[in-house]
Amino acid sequence: MGDLFLLRGLPNAGKSTVANHLAPGAVFAADDYFEEDGKYVFDYSRLPEAHASCRKNVIQAMSSGIKKIAVANTFVTIDEIEPYLQLGSTHGYRVHIMIIEKQHQGNNEHDVPQSSVDVMVKQFEWVDPRFHSSHSP
Repeated sequence: MGDLFLLRGLPNAGKSTVANHLAPGAVFAADDYFEEDGKYVFDYSRLPEAHASCRKNVIQAMSSGIKKIAVANTFVTIDEIEPYLQLGSTHGYRVHIMIIEKQHQGNNEHDVPQSSVDVMVKQFEWVDPRFHSSHSP
């Protein structure tokens, strides 16, 4: 049985940093899709593709038998986290949901506008642990 770490939080909270400590070499994020030649080039219209690519990479890692996998996405809503709960259950992974809060003065690496962050704060949904436990192996 492996561990799937789902790191939730606002942009620039440090999700990827924590993820790299938890699962070195097996960290995935929708943001990875927007990396082009070492530069981050975000395109909102491609966001569904980015999330599909992230899920595909997680499935490949699980199928390869990687025991510790981390996904660092904002996961603002339950609908965004649900596919990973299903993947964890299907592939026999213990799922750990972690909320990462910014308590540092780091830079906003992806230049996410404050107005977008404000919307995420308003939309943030808590995952009911009773719901979550029904997806654990």
